[in-house]
Amino acid sequence: MSTDVSDRILTAARWLYKETYDFGDIVYKSEGNRDYMVALMEVAGTDRVLSEAERQWIVGLGAALGVRERE
Repeated sequence: MSTDVSDRILTAARWLYKETYDFGDIVYKSEGNRDYMVALMEVAGTDRVLSEAERQWIVGLGAALGVRERE
């Protein structure tokens, strides 16, 4: 296994997509994944409450996908 951080992030993202969505491979686009994280938070908050558990799950998924915070 590579010690390069970006390679490890991509490997983790591939595993996550396969485990969660049964996708064989992913197309990694940071901006698209960031938009996906925002959309997940909006959907999770449709009941007007974004619980800490929901927020942590979404942030964890974003971290696993290598999504960077906006600067």
